[in-house]
Amino acid sequence: MKQTFNHVQFLLVFLSAFLLVPLTGCWSSHEIEERSLGVGVALDKGKESMIEKEFDEQGGGYARKNLITSTYQLITPQVASSTTKQGGPQQKSYVNVSETGDSAFQMLRELSLRSDTPLTSPHMKVMVIGEALARSYSLEQLVDQSLRDNDFRPSCLMFVSKGRASDTLESKTAGEIPAFRLSAMVENSYRTTRILPPMPLIKLESKIQSRSSFLLQNVVSANGEIKFAGAAIIKGKTNKMIGFLNEEELDGLTWITGKGKGGLVKSFDEKTGQLIVYEIESMKSHIEPHVKGNSISFNVRIESEGR
Repeated sequence: MKQTFNHVQFLLVFLSAFLLVPLTGCWSSHEIEERSLGVGVALDKGKESMIEKEFDEQGGGYARKNLITSTYQLITPQVASSTTKQGGPQQKSYVNVSETGDSAFQMLRELSLRSDTPLTSPHMKVMVIGEALARSYSLEQLVDQSLRDNDFRPSCLMFVSKGRASDTLESKTAGEIPAFRLSAMVENSYRTTRILPPMPLIKLESKIQSRSSFLLQNVVSANGEIKFAGAAIIKGKTNKMIGFLNEEELDGLTWITGKGKGGLVKSFDEKTGQLIVYEIESMKSHIEPHVKGNSISFNVRIESEGR
């Protein structure tokens, strides 16, 4: 009886010791208070900021070509704690840091020389590319590093901006985080026909590889405010931007493709001249092509229900 008890005791000790092996705990963890959470990034044609110029003058530069300026929107521990403690009526809930160079990877690592809290990308919400850069470089070049980075979110939403993309990551509203605002505005597509279906990074990659032309939602900014205004046209063969659709043209495209979820149609009564507004509840379209020699035409049938 005593011998059986000893065997059971030995077995329990052995199992307890064995269970310690898979319980690795958090040996490779990083405290959230020691990290800067990247939530948005803007890519523009290279233009050094005043801070970067001052660093260069004091010997803080390195060998590079100033081709691209990356602006990272961060939620840092300092900002988070300040906003929490003070209520932050005038406190920004984010920090924007710009780095200019020729390698996206090197620019990202360069931030480690300017902060004690390294940037992490798993929470990245949006990437905005400036018009000048999108016309000069293929999107394949611009997003290659982000696609290869296993920390970068493949669900990160893609936009193009008229003017400087970094301006779209600014806000004058206390407590507002511009990257969150941009990503949330896409959800308003059920209220208007002028918002494109979301284009996450992983879907953009499939468009790039297929060499098919496509559209990206265009964003304009003014005095800390932003607006979705039409779409940028990306040419499939080059993956470069070649122009824009304005808001009315995007509206028409939505009707032709039948992909709208909601919105309005405004008209005037022919007899009285009074304003008439029709609210869309659903729509669908059927496109029938006709090819005669070198001549191509289409019949488009659109149906909609609304009030």
